[in-house]
Amino acid sequence: MQLTNEWISGFVDGEGCFNIQKIKRTKKITAAYPLRGKESRVLFPLQQPLVIEDEKPFQEKEEVLKSSIRNTKRRDKSSLHSEKITAGVPSCVSQGIQGEKTILRHRFTVSQDKRSGGVLYGLKRKFKCGTVHKAGGNMMAFQVSKSLHLEKIIIPFFQKYTLKTTKGESFRLFVESMEKYNKVQTRSRDSISNVTLLSEEEVLKSSILKEKEKSSCFSDNWLCGFIDATGCFSVSLVKDYPRPQLLIGLQSKEKEMLVELQKFLKCGTLRTRKDGASILQVASSRDLERYIFPKLQRKGGAVLLQTSKRISYQKFRKIVRLIIEKKHHTIEGLEKIKKYKTTLNKENNRLSITKTEKGDAYNDI
Repeated sequence: MQLTNEWISGFVDGEGCFNIQKIKRTKKITAAYPLRGKESRVLFPLQQPLVIEDEKPFQEKEEVLKSSIRNTKRRDKSSLHSEKITAGVPSCVSQGIQGEKTILRHRFTVSQDKRSGGVLYGLKRKFKCGTVHKAGGNMMAFQVSKSLHLEKIIIPFFQKYTLKTTKGESFRLFVESMEKYNKVQTRSRDSISNVTLLSEEEVLKSSILKEKEKSSCFSDNWLCGFIDATGCFSVSLVKDYPRPQLLIGLQSKEKEMLVELQKFLKCGTLRTRKDGASILQVASSRDLERYIFPKLQRKGGAVLLQTSKRISYQKFRKIVRLIIEKKHHTIEGLEKIKKYKTTLNKENNRLSITKTEKGDAYNDI
């Protein structure tokens, strides 16, 4: 599996996520006064010097601590290590909080269903960093969270191969956050000294250039990656007449991008669903054959799609070819279309995505 740079850019436009998580860490301090002799032991983690708040006789304190030890021995050993025990601590022990620290975690994540997990391992080989793991349900995720890998590999890549959707703005904010966070850190600068990030002026120039060349910023490889992420090949039967269609659905904020994509494809219609999602629909068999299929495969016939939608596309193309050859008017041709349609829609049902926390999503029709 060879993933081109433009394909990756298109795929991340559909399935990628640049996440910033704020974590607050609080350290609790709880310690016990040590005893003499055989029963001399520290019951709790000693993180700072003890403060004696009263001046009771030492023997009285020792009796209290012995009682505390007897009670503690009855507890399970695992619970003694897994939680901070405060019961039975004498008044001579001080308890407090050792400050509060805020940490920002930056993550780049690409998710996909298990059947297309090979693409995630392909991304890992391409970038030579990150991990692939289960993400719940039928999903898997490729994730890069180490700052060094983000700064030296991921950020430079997407500065060169820019994102076309509003995820481009998310990426810009992601880079700015990393820059600001690194400035306030006390760690060594050696690990990021060779990293070149775009300045605000360069980002502005890039956005202006992008506006001037909207329709020319798309490529066939980018389109393949984008369809692998968000596209759907669907076939419906209305009074035994097959209606194939390619659907690309995004949130309403991506409508302008879909308008430019429509110009690039030279076909299709735009519509808005009841929930506000914008749908680019190509339903003409001749438009599919003339404009879409040549962009999704090489002249030799090799399909450029990389996920499990590659199989769906091959069945979908056979149906369109039967319709163009007018074989759908014959009983034999219609039976073939119904057979392809059944298996195609089963695959679509497995890949069906609703309007959830994933963001850019839509229901298969």
